[in-house]
Amino acid sequence: MIKPLKQPKEIFLDKDIIFRFARLKVFREGMLSKQREVMRLVHEGKMKAFISNNTPFSVINHLVYKYTRTDQLRTDELRREAEGKISAWFEEIFGKGYWELVNLELGDYKKAVIDGKLLWEDAVQYQCACKTKKLPFVTENIRDFEKTDLKVYSPRNLI
Repeated sequence: MIKPLKQPKEIFLDKDIIFRFARLKVFREGMLSKQREVMRLVHEGKMKAFISNNTPFSVINHLVYKYTRTDQLRTDELRREAEGKISAWFEEIFGKGYWELVNLELGDYKKAVIDGKLLWEDAVQYQCACKTKKLPFVTENIRDFEKTDLKVYSPRNLI
């Protein structure tokens, strides 16, 4: 286990934390206090969060999928209502704070595919994190990244 850090100014934020925050905002699902604290620090500009350029799309796609599964898009009116909620949420998360997208090149995706140590989704996050000068990697899925050279922290270890 990595010991807690002095609060860093910059982190690479795994999309799992943002997914949980999205589900809290849109579906009122629970979220741990330390996860909320990381998001608060980013929103207040006290911590810069680097994220994969895929993350905003992935999160919105997940929310749309979840709405579809719960049959909340069965009419045009419900679809417009859902789009309004998702648009407001997107602005609430990414419209304030200190975010920076990390772009992957085609070769980075190829490395992720042939990596073999990680699941595809985690391998993509790993490739992004490698481009951020090995910043602290913040995730709830620490075990998924045990076989990497990243310094991995849960929000509880970080704050």
